Amino acid sequence: MKSKQMVHSSTNWALAFVLPAVCLFTTGCANTADGRKTQAQGAGIGAVAGGAIGYVLGGGRGASVGALIGGGIGMAYGTSVANRKAKYARAEQWLEQEILIAKQANSKAYSYNRSLKARIASIEQKVRVARAASDKRALSSLKSEISHINQESKQFDLQLGQAGADLKQVSGDPQARAADNYRSLQKEADAFNEATAERGRLMGRLASLQNSIDR
Repeated sequence: MKSKQMVHSSTNWALAFVLPAVCLFTTGCANTADGRKTQAQGAGIGAVAGGAIGYVLGGGRGASVGALIGGGIGMAYGTSVANRKAKYARAEQWLEQEILIAKQANSKAYSYNRSLKARIASIEQKVRVARAASDKRALSSLKSEISHINQESKQFDLQLGQAGADLKQVSGDPQARAADNYRSLQKEADAFNEATAERGRLMGRLASLQNSIDR
């Protein structure tokens, strides 16, 4: 209960600072009421997520810093969505663009997952061979390769971070939900979430492989 109160308090404090500050320093802030609402929603999502992560890593102070940073990033994402939305007169036209962006992100995600799966399978085979031969040098080299993939995967997740945040933002938008092509957007959002979950399972498999080398 205490942790929830701390995160909630930090989130409120961060939003009070982030909402005016980011709009001051971010170019292209939305000028419409709907655009400002989209920005605020992004800030709220980011602040809650950042506060929760920050609390785990650094307690109360971590929650405050995490909420502040998360709120800033979330509002930037909200601004991006708001600016794209403002270009279209109808929600369906806006959603068509968002669906296209989501499809491109999903294509990258599934392509990376296929490559990652093949690389992990190859490493698993090499580990079995190295263990059978008691080849410590080969095992050490494979461990380095696993570390490299871990770093690469983190970078990939960062690259797709905005796409995921935008999808979450758009999926919760009332105008988007009322649009005729909302189901198509939701389908892409579900595919993105599944690709993210699959990548998580693959990285768990890689972590188990690394632990087996350390034993």
